[in-house]
Amino acid sequence: MRKRIIALNGGLGNQMFQYAFARMLEDRKHCLIEFDTGFYSTVNDRKLAIQNYNIHKYDFCNHEYYNKIRLLFQKIPFVAWLAGTYKEYSEYQLDPRVFLFNYRFYYGYWQNKQYFENISNDIRNELSYIGNVSEKENALLNMLEAHNAIAIHVRRGDYTQEGYNKIYISLSKEYYKRAVSIACKELGDNNIPLYVFSDDIDWCKANLADIGNVTFVDNTISSSADIDMLMMKKSRCLITANSTFSWWSAWLSDRDDKIVLVPDKWLQDEEKNTKLMKAFICDKWKIVPV
Repeated sequence: MRKRIIALNGGLGNQMFQYAFARMLEDRKHCLIEFDTGFYSTVNDRKLAIQNYNIHKYDFCNHEYYNKIRLLFQKIPFVAWLAGTYKEYSEYQLDPRVFLFNYRFYYGYWQNKQYFENISNDIRNELSYIGNVSEKENALLNMLEAHNAIAIHVRRGDYTQEGYNKIYISLSKEYYKRAVSIACKELGDNNIPLYVFSDDIDWCKANLADIGNVTFVDNTISSSADIDMLMMKKSRCLITANSTFSWWSAWLSDRDDKIVLVPDKWLQDEEKNTKLMKAFICDKWKIVPV
């Protein structure tokens, strides 16, 4: 049985899309899967995190050869194809070329829910967190699951940096106020508890303290991004950022009564944003103007 190597890169949300794509390949082509982790030896601000989940027992290796081939020939796709490597052709769109040939090495983000819609139940089961949860964290998780609460995700970090801010929308306080108003109306309670999760909790405290009955979830409440996602996933309502971390927190939820609100703009480029919305937005999710 031939092995397929899938490159992992980016944060947890990206890794989950790449894992789901790999599982689709395994299911469709009946192949062996291995993950390339070379990206994480070149950066300090991203960590390999997918191993904290109930995933299949795949090998994780640094495939320097295929990464060199990809970088050397990324502007000459035909040569890269001859070398057995394939780079994602178009962002946010289902790429039919991945099914045409049996490539050896796949590099991309694969951010489209259609890739894994036929194995969605398996993906939800496998992307369940299996790491440690403290007693304090577990108590809050139980409360979020048992009662109405609104989780709010605010992604800032690199989105505010030069270069990134020309690609991604930096969501304003007004977006979150609109979304909270819609959520409270849906739930029939204007004083419902709000839990804010963010990579910039200081900005949130300075800008979102007056949006309602709010608790800012810092490292005294949640010990990791994995726990943040778990808490967001358990909440009755989730107001997302324009973030794959938000997206997976919403998509992985198994609550039948889940309410999800998402921004109508994620990217500065309107054409790409239209493609992303088509790839990401699920039925019954509510779209909120930014």
